[in-house]
Amino acid sequence: MSNFYTEFSCQLDLGTRQKAHAALAFFDHLRAHDSITTPIVYGFEMSLLEESESSTLWIRDVGGYGDAEEVVDFVLRLASETALAGLWGFEYSYTCSTPEPGGFGGGAVVIDLNAATIVSKTTTDEVLKATLRGGCGAD
Repeated sequence: MSNFYTEFSCQLDLGTRQKAHAALAFFDHLRAHDSITTPIVYGFEMSLLEESESSTLWIRDVGGYGDAEEVVDFVLRLASETALAGLWGFEYSYTCSTPEPGGFGGGAVVIDLNAATIVSKTTTDEVLKATLRGGCGAD
């Protein structure tokens, strides 16, 4: 039997240490009050990049079991509730413990923090298929 993994590690600089601590508190609040049937923040971990003075959050999978969609949902929600600005994005990978058709790949997401919207979202599978058909594949 194969094991499938989603992995990522990214940073989100919030500009001030206070905003970073507020984001961590928001993350902890969501995790504590999340519905087990519709979790938002179980598919990743988050901490300060440098424990003391950092304004940068380190967002990562949990031992290969990450959920990129939950990161997107959290960052969109954080952006809509906090004054964040600019573009932000991250990449993720899909891997498999054994060779399986469709068991490998990944993707990337770009978010407009000002508008709390997804600017671009693509997977390697989409790029490959579109390129083979003669298109570019990115949103």
